[in-house]
Amino acid sequence: MKKLIIFVAVLLVSLTALGQTDSPVFNDFISKYQELESKYRENYDSKNFKQTELILKEMLILTEGIKLSEIEISEFQSSLDGIKASTYYNLACTYSLLR
Repeated sequence: MKKLIIFVAVLLVSLTALGQTDSPVFNDFISKYQELESKYRENYDSKNFKQTELILKEMLILTEGIKLSEIEISEFQSSLDGIKASTYYNLACTYSLLR
């Protein structure tokens, strides 16, 4: 549990560090992702794990559906990979809590 909280905190700091970029598409993605992240934390903290699962799946759909140019892909791919990995990790933890 402690590792999960630390992991979420690191994710939050990394998203905040990204701040505004020169890419409107990526900025929009980050804004939407942070909104979902906030809902995720609220549901996780209140132990509403079924809703947490749905929000995490929505976060994955958002992450996998982002349409970036070739230049943006080279600039943001590592960030997207990290975001996606942490979302899958959180989803796996949520599945564990549901079972």
